[in-house]
Amino acid sequence: ALGIALAFLRHEPARTSEQAGIVLTLLAAGTLVLTALAAVQTVKGALRTRRCHQLLARCGQRMDLPGFPLPAWRIAAPFPVAAVSGVVSPRLILSSRLMDECTPDELAIVVRHEAAHARRRDNFLRSCLLALPDLFGFLKGGDIVAREWQHAVEEAADDEAVRSEPAARLTLAGALVRVGRMTAGPPP
Repeated sequence: ALGIALAFLRHEPARTSEQAGIVLTLLAAGTLVLTALAAVQTVKGALRTRRCHQLLARCGQRMDLPGFPLPAWRIAAPFPVAAVSGVVSPRLILSSRLMDECTPDELAIVVRHEAAHARRRDNFLRSCLLALPDLFGFLKGGDIVAREWQHAVEEAADDEAVRSEPAARLTLAGALVRVGRMTAGPPP
């Protein structure tokens, strides 16, 4: 869109009797609205991440995970949380419940899964999705693309975490079942 606008400004004659019709004007206005909404979504996502990291600094417990490329934090939460948060300075967040109830092998596979998200830059890609104007976001089922993308990202991280090791696949399955049983209440 920016390229088209710049080409228009450079090559369109300054003085012309042409006028944009109502359809073109409405399409341009709609595009501006969608772009503004995408910008708002992007800023909201960045602010949520910033608040999360501030809360981590106040309430979380920093921990060392040998061989893990990101800072890791433990949070006291009854809900099982394992996530990589942030784009610019990502960090790993693990809940105390997850760390206390998973076996060491299950916890290792969970950490490998989250490391895969970090290596693949999934949070950056998610922020890019937020930055795209969403024409179908107002329709029922408009979040299908985001939902399917999230599903594919999780599968890819699972695949990378197990690296075609049969024993690791069993450990991952066990961890998924254990974590699934922990998710009785609403997420924090």
